Amino acid sequence: MNIETIKYIIIYFLIFVLIIGLTSVFIVKEFIEQAREIEIQGEDMLNMQLALNNGTLSEEDSKEQEQENNSEIIIEPNEEDNEDNREVFEIGDSGEKIKEFQEILYKLKYIKSNPDGIFGPVTEKALKKFQKTEGLEETGRLDGETQKALERAIEAENDDREETPDPNNQNSSKVHIVKANENLYSISKKHDVTIADICKVNNISENSILNIGQELIIP
Repeated sequence: MNIETIKYIIIYFLIFVLIIGLTSVFIVKEFIEQAREIEIQGEDMLNMQLALNNGTLSEEDSKEQEQENNSEIIIEPNEEDNEDNREVFEIGDSGEKIKEFQEILYKLKYIKSNPDGIFGPVTEKALKKFQKTEGLEETGRLDGETQKALERAIEAENDDREETPDPNNQNSSKVHIVKANENLYSISKKHDVTIADICKVNNISENSILNIGQELIIP
């Protein structure tokens, strides 16, 4: 082995040692930085706990600080709008629900024919007229908004029509106009009478289905 070869070997060895040294320095530096971050976070958590115990930091502020330290992003869920799940009826449909609202239209004098539960041109025309009166879009369809408006209208009409007995006449009776979601039980409780008494004077059974706008004599 000549001197020139030994010279190159020494140079390569020194370069190798230099690379190893630089790599070690970088690794040690990275380790020290991570250790400092952990130490800082630990101190922050300790300070928050002490402040919380001393009453100088609210629980809400503590949560916010913890989220910042952990770099967490909280995404609040979008609130969904409450939708009206009522079924929408239009011309060609039929059923008891349609008949129920036809009875309301009949009592409000928007239709003259007896309710039959069939959504035809007469019902469509009456609905458009009602929607125009109420300031609604004149679709002629029985949608949720129109159904609610009809219920409000008949309740207001019933309140005007409901008769109060003469307090000087012990034999007088009053008339109750059935409103939405009412039944014999709720009506009997409202007027402090029994279901049996209501059924007796109105010639109905306890299982009878009440219709909105139906008149019941209260004994």
